[in-house]
Amino acid sequence: QERLSCLAKDNSIYLVANIGDKKPCNASDSQCPPDGHYQYNTDVVFDSQGKLVARYHKHNLFMNENQFNVPKK
Repeated sequence: QERLSCLAKDNSIYLVANIGDKKPCNASDSQCPPDGHYQYNTDVVFDSQGKLVARYHKHNLFMNENQFNVPKK
């Protein structure tokens, strides 16, 4: 994400990108994957100063997106 931030800042643009985003989870969470991380299909938005201003974890995954987890509401 650092590279995306720099691209936005260096070009004075807003940048929207879709990325895979890993977040750690607690082993006490019954839905936590064996590797201890959730993997989300995520959109990020950086402003023209390179600051992350929005992050959205996709809730409605397509059938072939089984590599991603659905975020909790």
